[in-house]
Order: sequence, then C-alpha cells, then structure tokens
Amino acid sequence: MSEPVFAPNGDHEGAGGLLAQVQSGITGDNFLAISDTASVSGGPVAKVHLTRYVPLCFHGYWSVQN
Repeated sequence: MSEPVFAPNGDHEGAGGLLAQVQSGITGDNFLAISDTASVSGGPVAKVHLTRYVPLCFHGYWSVQN
C-alpha cells in the first residue's frame, strides 16, 4: 500500500478522502482505494481497479492544477 494522499472536500477541516494505491502481493493486481476521512476504519468506500501495471510508489503527493 502506498502512502495515502489526502484530498480535501469542502470547508470543514479534515473533511475529504484518502487515496492510496494498493497492490496484491499474491496476484500483482493494482487498485486505487478511496476512503472517507470520517470513517477510515470502515475500509474503502470505493476501489478503482487498474487494468495496467502501475509501479507502487510509497510517497504520495498532491498537485493543484490552475
């Protein structure tokens, strides 16, 4: 699992989502796990399965596009 990236949503401090790339050590399958910061312990609210291999990166980043 990569380092989660925080994606803010709204004006409330801490509100938003956490995005993390996950790779199965058994199958090698990749997916993007999206969790709600209000209920991280409940697991991801969505998984985006990646159809191509994406190398696992342990450091996240967030870039604002202007």
